[in-house]
Amino acid sequence: MKLSKFRIRKIAVCLCLIGFLGYGQKPQKIAFIDMEYILEHVPSYLEAEKKLGLKANQWRNTIEKNEKEISSLRSNLYHEKILLTEELVLEKEQEIKIKEFELKKLQAQYFGAEGSLFLMRQQLVQPIQDQVFNAIQTIVKRKKYDFVIDRSSDFILLHANPKFDISKLVIKYMTQSEKEIKREETRLRKAAKKEALQKRIEAQKQKRLQAQKEKEASLAKEASNSKATGDTEINTTPTEETDAALEKEVAKEALRKRIETLKLQKIQDQKEKEASLVKEDSNSKTTEDPEINTTPTEETDAALEKEAAKEALRKRIEALKLKRIQAQKEKEAAETSENNNSN
Repeated sequence: MKLSKFRIRKIAVCLCLIGFLGYGQKPQKIAFIDMEYILEHVPSYLEAEKKLGLKANQWRNTIEKNEKEISSLRSNLYHEKILLTEELVLEKEQEIKIKEFELKKLQAQYFGAEGSLFLMRQQLVQPIQDQVFNAIQTIVKRKKYDFVIDRSSDFILLHANPKFDISKLVIKYMTQSEKEIKREETRLRKAAKKEALQKRIEAQKQKRLQAQKEKEASLAKEASNSKATGDTEINTTPTEETDAALEKEVAKEALRKRIETLKLQKIQDQKEKEASLVKEDSNSKTTEDPEINTTPTEETDAALEKEAAKEALRKRIEALKLKRIQAQKEKEAAETSENNNSN
């Protein structure tokens, strides 16, 4: 606050000198302010003073704690001095002096001319000083004042007409500036929130699209697996039907073999019978021999044809078996591939 007063006082004095120099040339337009009144109504200044007060109290408590410690050491030394040797007394006095020196150093560090409180006050009050000065300059330009006096400074002002007091006007300008700053900060915060919300919405959209893609991929995979399973079932049914047909064919083949065996046995018996008849009556059987021989020859050709058919059937059965084994291998390979993909 002292800096503010000093700065405003300097400005006021300069303006007064300029005003007095030009007094004879034109009428002078004068105004005054009450710096203490202005600062008491500036929220930022009150907040800065509060921060300074808290920090100053913290530093004072530290100094008071050290002072109490030194006082306690002095009291203990006073009461124990009779019982201590001269060397111990000197040692304790030296310790007290060191602590007193450190305390003075700490006081200068906190509350000295260039101490922490001064620097902190300058840091916090300087922006407020600039605001006051800028507000006064704006009012001076608009109202065309020749000079402005601070009535709360050391400058002696015996009388001042209240209508020339522009303190409230200065506060108004400063308040408006603060409101504009707060409005701008609010706008920036809203813009930041809006941007964050937009980013969040975009992230949710991306996440939803990713989930949709994963779902579609999963459905496509399930459809592919179900199709492969259907194909396997389709291939399996004909295989079972083929097995049943093969069993029937095998049964038929066995039946044919049995019939052929019986026929061959019958032919053999017929041959033996004919041979016996030839021996008994060679003359009478001469005309019958062609017929007898012809019949077995035709039956033998039929038997050969049956043997060829049986051989063709065997080959067909073997081919079907190989085909079934190949289909089984392909099914197992497909299942193995599906298991690997699912893992």
